[in-house]
Amino acid sequence: MSAPVKGKKRRKPAPFYLSLLEAKSLMDEAASHKDPSIGLRNSAMIHLGLSSLRVSEILNMAAEEIDLGGGDEKPHLWVRGGKGGKDRKIPLSAACVDTLRKYLSRLGSMQTFGPLFDMSVRNFQLNIKSIAERAGIRKFADVTPHVLRHTFTVACYKKNMRLRTLQRLLGHSSLAITEKYLLLMVQDHEDEIDRVGGLPF
Repeated sequence: MSAPVKGKKRRKPAPFYLSLLEAKSLMDEAASHKDPSIGLRNSAMIHLGLSSLRVSEILNMAAEEIDLGGGDEKPHLWVRGGKGGKDRKIPLSAACVDTLRKYLSRLGSMQTFGPLFDMSVRNFQLNIKSIAERAGIRKFADVTPHVLRHTFTVACYKKNMRLRTLQRLLGHSSLAITEKYLLLMVQDHEDEIDRVGGLPF
């Protein structure tokens, strides 16, 4: 009796991420909440996710770790005791700085102790999906806080940021972990080839 023919190995789907337009729609929708305090909170959390932070790092972030600039150093924050117990310094975009400044101002006294966001991981996940749905993102059910980190990574890679720099920003223990995001780019290329009807020759 002949051995059974093994089926073709299925390709593992690449991690999901948002396009720049989808990311902007998500941020705009988060900020548009009828309650300004909730809008600022949602915006601040999304901006931090789009700055490379993990879910636990966002929920544990304290005001004392944030430097919004004004001195000799550019705006940045510190992730303390991230994955593997490592600290890392994260630069902040102008948009992120503006949102964090407004959020901290809304909180009143620069809350120097304890987390800035009083939210569970589960509620954060549900909140992001809800915002994504209202923003009209087609695959809103797939949008999670970690997708924001994927989105940051792909956007930086498309801007030709060095992998070593990305590795440090993401807090990966090795470059090999960062390189897995190249799979996202491969999927991009394959989708684009399909969109234009295949290769010319």
